[in-house]
Amino acid sequence: MKKTIWIFVLITLLIAIPVQAQDSAQLSDKLAELEETAANLQLIVAGTAPIIDPTIVHRLNEAVPTTIGLLQITEAFVTTDGVLRISFKLLNTTDEPVLFEASGVTVRDATGKKLDSSWDCPNRLNGMLIPGDMMQGNACVEFAGPLPLRVYYAIYGYEADFVSWEISE
Repeated sequence: MKKTIWIFVLITLLIAIPVQAQDSAQLSDKLAELEETAANLQLIVAGTAPIIDPTIVHRLNEAVPTTIGLLQITEAFVTTDGVLRISFKLLNTTDEPVLFEASGVTVRDATGKKLDSSWDCPNRLNGMLIPGDMMQGNACVEFAGPLPLRVYYAIYGYEADFVSWEISE
């Protein structure tokens, strides 16, 4: 019953927020707010909470222990065509295979605006990683503006760890 109520609230928000927005800037802000609300509702419905505090901000090359192993950003740079390429490395320290993919990556600029993914990304993160193995790969976003940026990786979506890094000069 509790899940049904939360789902009803989420659907109501999905309908109400775009209707209230008057212009595209307002709509963009409202959609970002809705994304955050939906993520919080998903946590409530699932009965889970992040295992790692997402307010803790990590730095480049810092290996962060997570439920799927040691995760780090090894490099971040802007290509000549305005794409920010972020290189990740994961060492699976668990006893089970784990999924590691670029769809778990979100990047926000200094104002909190979510940057669009770039699908033209070499060595894109994607795959299952067996216990004890290591994988490296990239996630890419369109980039045109000042640092710092905040990079988030949601392991298994909304149900487990959220890890964040700051990319600055």
